[in-house]
Amino acid sequence: MNETISPVQRDIERKQFKQQWETAMQKQDLPALQNLVRTYLVDENSNIRTNWVDSPICVLFVGYQIMMAELKNNSGRYILQFRDNATWIEEYYQIKFMLRRMEYHSEPAICQDVYHYLKEHEITIHAIRIISEKSIINRELLLCRLAYTAFSLGHSEEALSYLLTALDWNEHNIHTLYTLCYILLQMGEITTAQGYFRELQNLPIPAIEELKQVLFLPSLTPDAEEIQTLRYEEILTFCSKSITYNAEQNKDNYKEFLDAAPLPTTFSFILCVGNETYYEEARWYLNQLYVPEHCQLQIVPVRGANSISSGYNQGMQEANRLAPQNTKQHIKIYIHQDIMVTNRYLLYDLLKAQKEAVLPNQKLGILGVIGTDQLPLSGIWWESESYFGGCMEDRILLPQSIDGSLGCYEYAPAEGMDGIFLATYEDLPWREDLFCGWHFYDISQCQEFLRAGYAAAIVTNSNAWCLHDCKVEDIEDPQYEENRRIFLKEYHSGLKAYQNS
Repeated sequence: MNETISPVQRDIERKQFKQQWETAMQKQDLPALQNLVRTYLVDENSNIRTNWVDSPICVLFVGYQIMMAELKNNSGRYILQFRDNATWIEEYYQIKFMLRRMEYHSEPAICQDVYHYLKEHEITIHAIRIISEKSIINRELLLCRLAYTAFSLGHSEEALSYLLTALDWNEHNIHTLYTLCYILLQMGEITTAQGYFRELQNLPIPAIEELKQVLFLPSLTPDAEEIQTLRYEEILTFCSKSITYNAEQNKDNYKEFLDAAPLPTTFSFILCVGNETYYEEARWYLNQLYVPEHCQLQIVPVRGANSISSGYNQGMQEANRLAPQNTKQHIKIYIHQDIMVTNRYLLYDLLKAQKEAVLPNQKLGILGVIGTDQLPLSGIWWESESYFGGCMEDRILLPQSIDGSLGCYEYAPAEGMDGIFLATYEDLPWREDLFCGWHFYDISQCQEFLRAGYAAAIVTNSNAWCLHDCKVEDIEDPQYEENRRIFLKEYHSGLKAYQNS
């Protein structure tokens, strides 16, 4: 297949592929599906052709892999129930979203809701494994939580199957080994548990210390060095503790920042919505956030916006209208609809940043999770020689953590930031007079705050604040280049790169 085809021809090929795929699925024609994979999806080395696929095709490919695994294991559920592309694509996102909830939230009620969803919809372990491989960053931790939930509901063998799958991925994963020890001991399989405990003891000390950070075990007292020297008999008192993940941090850690904050504070999340499925999932995460005392959280969706700048201006006005009259401070957080806020202490951290992210004589205006302290001459922030912050990212087939430089401090000054997450402490109009569409509105707003005398900052350790469930798509929007030229014309004189050139 020609790898240098035009965008128009590529779109034609994609459309043909999807039509042929749907026909083959309706006929349950496995040889035809295999031929489509060989012809369109993979290269001569059986690697996915990342420069050709888009998000729907990636999802179809995930479904194909599930189908092959289920057929190999005499399940056949996929080929019996998924008769068209739209049905599978919708269910893929539902399954992925449910699994991800368990990845980031450990409360028994949430975990049991996810488990019951998987059972009710007859989602096989093959589907769970493959979707986790393709779209879950902390996949071993997810399967440990799924295993523990299954075990707590009386399904021991099922729990072990999840853990053995996690071991196939990484036989030295600390969470998997501990959960195996715990469940095997509860089942009375002491000899088998001893074997896995031996592996646990052989892990390096930093890995064992991680266990105590991630698992909240009130009676887990041995230090890492002691864990490595425990006798096998002692595993009954060490590995038999009921597992609870990610217990609440001590809110007293934020007390000084709460005392200094102008309370009551209203936090408004503003999103331009074009996909209700994404919005509902983003909204679910926002509703899990811990809200400080004397504060209020509100969610403001904006539908039908002509551009993201006009949508954000509309959302800003609506948020102000909805805020309680006794609000002393109104922090607005502008996020994309495909952003899942995974840091449940986000609102506390926004109050903390207000004090710590700036010098004593500065006032914080805008805070982001990824960006640069010096925009390059192109105006494209990710082409900078140094960028800070990060986020977790799922592009389907490639879940990863995007990490910039941590620098020397928790915050870095910003000249430009990505618009996936921007928190503002003051209201400035978004420049809808300059920018149509969906590009360069973000670094423009950063420049507007700098022009107005406020500080702009990036959280350097922000990769755990949110996950971006972004699409696999071409960045060939002609509006992008037009907005880039508009940005440089408007702001070039204030950029460090121009001043130093």
